[in-house]
Amino acid sequence: MKTRALARHLWREWIRPLALPFLLITAAKSALADINPVPTASMQPTILCGDVVFVNKLAYDLRVPFTTARLARWADPAHGDIVVCFAPDSGMRLVKRVVGQPGDTIELRNDILFLNGTPQTYSPLAADAPQGGRPHRAAG
Repeated sequence: MKTRALARHLWREWIRPLALPFLLITAAKSALADINPVPTASMQPTILCGDVVFVNKLAYDLRVPFTTARLARWADPAHGDIVVCFAPDSGMRLVKRVVGQPGDTIELRNDILFLNGTPQTYSPLAADAPQGGRPHRAAG
């Protein structure tokens, strides 16, 4: 009988009051916004490994929470946007910059990026440029 009373007490005092806020927060993280740590150094010096980025999930569309079903769509990722995606082999979250879009031809020759046959100009950041999590400019 004590076990039942304890279970009832836990339900009434802890689980039930926290269930709705937990559901609302996880739904918002799923469909509206999230934060993600940067797992690799591939975006240096713009974003450093270990930085945490805020992800605006409403930038391109509105999705049903906890699904991939799209309710509305208003934009597609553009050249230079920084996006969060999943690695196809490991499923790890990655933070990357959009270089090409469907139909683009991307080539790297002698460390020069070519987009649709046109070499892209970019230069290293100045030595005194701010570091660590502050995007400076879109490449390309």
